[in-house]
Amino acid sequence: MSREYMKKKGRCLMKTKVLVLLLAFMCALCVICNAQKNPRNPNAVPLPRERMALGGLHVADTMDYVQSIYGEPDSQESGYSHASDKGYAIWKYGDSVTIHFYQNPSNEEFYIQAIHVTADNGFATPDGIKVGSDIKMLKKAYGEAALQPTEKNGDGKYWYFNDKINYVHYLFYVRNGKIFRMALGFND
Repeated sequence: MSREYMKKKGRCLMKTKVLVLLLAFMCALCVICNAQKNPRNPNAVPLPRERMALGGLHVADTMDYVQSIYGEPDSQESGYSHASDKGYAIWKYGDSVTIHFYQNPSNEEFYIQAIHVTADNGFATPDGIKVGSDIKMLKKAYGEAALQPTEKNGDGKYWYFNDKINYVHYLFYVRNGKIFRMALGFND
């Protein structure tokens, strides 16, 4: 290989490294700015695991357990995520319940990672909060959200976190004073 080629390759590699560092810095800056825009509420009370369920299901329940309660899903898909280096599965019940599973590489068992509910279909929290519930009922059951929307009318996302594992959370979407979508899950 010629010296000229090696110089060009070196400059290209250096430009790539600078670009990657710049992107990483911008991502970190976005996280900081977002945290300042919507800071964690110090008055929020974290919730215990037993109060964090949807339709009787908890994060980390097994696929077999879900099937024992709700039967076969109406549709399902599965695959492998190279980003998380895990197998995944997505089950749907009707048009309004989606359950995401991740595969534990050590035992190959599938566990609930997230549950999404978009209609009043019987899926509720242990405190009776469901799609269609009033925002006042949500606040009475769980108090102030750890992260609250910045909209003045109260519309937006309300986040509530687990008392032991901050990655486990409820997310309630509110429009016109009513919950129109909700989720329970964790980010790994």
